[in-house]
Amino acid sequence: MTRLFGRWYISVDTSRRITLPVEATRRLESLGISSFMVGTPAQLRCIWLIPTAEWPEAEAALQQAMDFHVLDEGPASQYARLCNSSWEEVRLSEKRIAFDESVLRWARLDARSITEKDRDAKSTTAVLVAMGRRLELWHPDEFEKQIARSAVPPAGVTLAQQSFAHPEAPDAADGSTRQS
Repeated sequence: MTRLFGRWYISVDTSRRITLPVEATRRLESLGISSFMVGTPAQLRCIWLIPTAEWPEAEAALQQAMDFHVLDEGPASQYARLCNSSWEEVRLSEKRIAFDESVLRWARLDARSITEKDRDAKSTTAVLVAMGRRLELWHPDEFEKQIARSAVPPAGVTLAQQSFAHPEAPDAADGSTRQS
């Protein structure tokens, strides 16, 4: 199973490409990953990059989630069409990945979403997040909203798991934190 980890602030250039950070490229090369299925996941305003070798399992899960709305012509069905039609295979080419405009638009990383500050640089800032078996590409504002919503750990996450995931999380029931 592929295990990816890390977070990087990167740029999406005017040719709709990202350049992967050196650390991410090294990890992908060590795992033999040279292509991804790229698309938009349900209910998240980001782009998922799933290694092609992991795609059959991911596709089955995505299809199961979308099949429920096949006969419905309401918003859920329209959204399922957007998600299902966005997936395409892309190859890692010289540490770069190119994206379709519609996928970037969904994640607010297209040319129309570039801020005034970024216009001068001819790019927009994005956050690349490794999530175990996939990478996610986020607009920084959307990523911050997601982080704010996840500040409270889900039920069943132990204090030890929280401490491992968050260096500033308390180690003990008294709330003390680890010393670096």
